[in-house]
Amino acid sequence: MTLPESLRNYIDEGLSDCEYYKQLAEIAPDQVSKQVIYEMANDEMRHAEEFKVIYHSMTGDYYNPSVTTALQRRPYRESLQDKSLSEGYRYGRYMSDYNRGLGDAILLGSLFGAGVDKNLHSIALLYLLSRL
Repeated sequence: MTLPESLRNYIDEGLSDCEYYKQLAEIAPDQVSKQVIYEMANDEMRHAEEFKVIYHSMTGDYYNPSVTTALQRRPYRESLQDKSLSEGYRYGRYMSDYNRGLGDAILLGSLFGAGVDKNLHSIALLYLLSRL
C-alpha cells in the first residue's frame, strides 16, 4: 500500500469511527457514557482532519470521502465489545506504521497520537462495558 493510500485509509477509518461513535452515544444508557463516547467521536474527527491536511500537503489533492456507518441495530453491549477489539487492533497497526518510520515527522506524530487515542478508546470502551 502506498503512503497516500494509507492516508486515505486512516481518513476513512477516522470518519467512519466518528460516525459510529455518534450513533453509539445516542443509545448509551446514561449521560456519563454519552459524554465519554462523544469525546471519542471528537478524537476520531480530529485525527481524520490531521490526516487530510497531511494528505493534501503530500499530494496536492483534497480527499473528502462520504462516509456512512451504521450500528446495524446491534445491542449497545455488543457494539462496545466489538469496537473495543477493533480499536485494539488499530492501535497495533498505527504503532506498527509509526515504528516503521512511515512518512515524515508530522505524519509520525499524527500516527503516534492516533495510536495512543486508539488504545485509550479501547480502554474507555472496556470501562463502559464494566458499567453495564
